[in-house]
Amino acid sequence: MLLAFIDDSGESTHDQRLILAGYVQTEARWADFSTEWAAALHRDCSIGYFHMADAEALVNEFQGWTKEQRDLKLQMLSSVIAKHRPWSFEVSVNRKDFDQVFKPIAPYELRHPYFPCFCGVVIKIAQWHVHDHVIGPVNYVFDEQGTIGTEAVMWYEVLRRK
Repeated sequence: MLLAFIDDSGESTHDQRLILAGYVQTEARWADFSTEWAAALHRDCSIGYFHMADAEALVNEFQGWTKEQRDLKLQMLSSVIAKHRPWSFEVSVNRKDFDQVFKPIAPYELRHPYFPCFCGVVIKIAQWHVHDHVIGPVNYVFDEQGTIGTEAVMWYEVLRRK
């Protein structure tokens, strides 16, 4: 079984792009990754969770840190990712183009830029399956998205049947 973890960036309507990005790996590799990730979070300057925007702005878990401390933590966390080598991907939509071209003709349920990004993630992972001869189902874990997340579950059921 493969697991895909996906998160969004640019969720504000003021952001120029909406991006969905993530990693895919086997369940067994994710289990090992999770153990090492937790250890890296707590090693040296301990943090409870990692969010790149917080690290960049030196806020929340990184409040009071120096850039050097942050960079050492980033290197530590990056080494865990590099060791476990998950397959990474990203799909993005330009909000202005989406609003001008697609939104005016789209059915109501599809009038959010999350939809093409969501479909792109599923398609990219399917292409990876074919290209690398990967066998087995994928469980998708998306960040909480409220109403749009509920709609995405419905979209996935339709895509899965095709």
